[in-house]
Amino acid sequence: MPHIVLFSGGTACRSINLALSRKGVELTRVVPSWDSGGSSKGIRDALDVLSVGDIRQALMTMAYGEGRVGDVVKICNARVSLQADHEGAKAEFEFYASGRHPSLLRLDAGLRGAILTYLQTFETAVGAAFDYRNCSIGNAILTGAYLAHNRDVNTAIFVFRKICDIAGNVWPSSLDDDAVLSAQLKNGCILTAQDAVTNLSPEDAEIGIRSVSLRNASAAPVRANPAVIEAIKSADLIVFGPGSPYTSILPHLLVEGIASAVEARPCGKVFIGNILQCRESAGSDLGEIVAAADDLCRVARPGASDAGSIFTHVLANRVLFPFAKTVGSFPYLGSETIDGDADRIVLRGEFEDAWNRGQHDGDQIAERLLSLAGPEPRPTAPRPSIHPSHRLAPRARSIPPSRMTLAGRVPTSPSPNARNWHGEAPPFSMRSASSYRRASRSTWPYGFRPFARVGGNVSRSPLVFVSVLGAKWESFHVVDDRGHSFYSLDPRRLRFPRRRRTDPSSARDRGNRRGVPADLRPSTYLRRTLAERACSRTPVPVRRHRHEP
Repeated sequence: MPHIVLFSGGTACRSINLALSRKGVELTRVVPSWDSGGSSKGIRDALDVLSVGDIRQALMTMAYGEGRVGDVVKICNARVSLQADHEGAKAEFEFYASGRHPSLLRLDAGLRGAILTYLQTFETAVGAAFDYRNCSIGNAILTGAYLAHNRDVNTAIFVFRKICDIAGNVWPSSLDDDAVLSAQLKNGCILTAQDAVTNLSPEDAEIGIRSVSLRNASAAPVRANPAVIEAIKSADLIVFGPGSPYTSILPHLLVEGIASAVEARPCGKVFIGNILQCRESAGSDLGEIVAAADDLCRVARPGASDAGSIFTHVLANRVLFPFAKTVGSFPYLGSETIDGDADRIVLRGEFEDAWNRGQHDGDQIAERLLSLAGPEPRPTAPRPSIHPSHRLAPRARSIPPSRMTLAGRVPTSPSPNARNWHGEAPPFSMRSASSYRRASRSTWPYGFRPFARVGGNVSRSPLVFVSVLGAKWESFHVVDDRGHSFYSLDPRRLRFPRRRRTDPSSARDRGNRRGVPADLRPSTYLRRTLAERACSRTPVPVRRHRHEP
């Protein structure tokens, strides 16, 4: 399956993450490390650590998509009551940290001991004055692992994934624990911290955001997480969005090294537009947001001012209403000002979930992404036509080079119009299938016997060889006129038709001494099956083993 790297926030791409995880995609989520709101704010202020809220949310989404709904995931997804008083919230957290929760009691002793160790490490670090109200137990476990492993968040995430048995990867875009996001409004006002930008007042939202910046406490550029760079280098598709554009999506491009790594990776780069506007994008459309992303890339890549868009594709939701329509408090995000060009393709569609208005249809987006991250484009040269349901059998063998000499070749001049499957003129003419059968055994490749010819054109139709090991037919190989094996079939994977009684009086069965009708004999059935499968009209790229004669 392809490797997809998804730059996003914590919750906006949940449906897409779930759909990709259920399809078995190798998925890597990259989340912000500058989150300063929610329960992460209290932990970050108390311990001066990297924000883990978006990391934990992405890991829980990954676990749910992979079907991990055991006791560990339930514990990591639990929260302390928001309405409790200070002492009640502390007692509720202690109920988890002491191991008295029933879900913890059902766990294996080693796994339960690791979770309790991280919870107690967190409890000791924050002190008695910490406010546990609305505290996420998963955030506490992840922060405890972060502290227990010498403040190495990548190791903490690895341990957390092993605890929850999660296959997908989730990495923060930076390892700097003091990264601060700032936004400049169009009137010149500066807003500092991610939560201040996310919670814009209606007046500031009407003014709009001009640009964003990302710096650490020493005003130096924020450094990229090496794990993110490695993921980008092996990605088959890189996706940005959906999510809050100026706090969760675009700032990833300001992390030092990410924009250049994304640009250098020869794969598709997709920007997924939101369904609705938000406070950050009030009064804007998708074209302005993509233009802002391109501007940030130019800032992050000095000297690349003349470069085109970093995105190769943009997924834009088609708004079906000719008038202004809102879902809740926000209207739909328009996409009238964005058009495709030589560097970027705009894919428009109805991407809204019919059951959750304002949200993306995760399955539909996942199908689009998989089509963009699919196999390499087919070459223009003619290829063998094989039906998708009859691709190479797992146990089929390729023909060894030393055994690939075709029997009965005659090096004569080819027909001027003869072409093989690769569009090349063969350097010889082929004999008929019957001549191969009449050829002496000394001319056959060792272990192979000619079986049948598929098609009527002698110079273009492939030849079927059967691999014989002792008295057992192991596999069949369809070979073209250049000796290239492009289809293999294991007869043990075929279901032969049931034998019927023969009628000696019928012309069809007259002279049949085997008691099996000629059209239902294994040899005839295999020949017909190979002909149908090898000459199907649906072209599918199949790995061919080229062997010179």
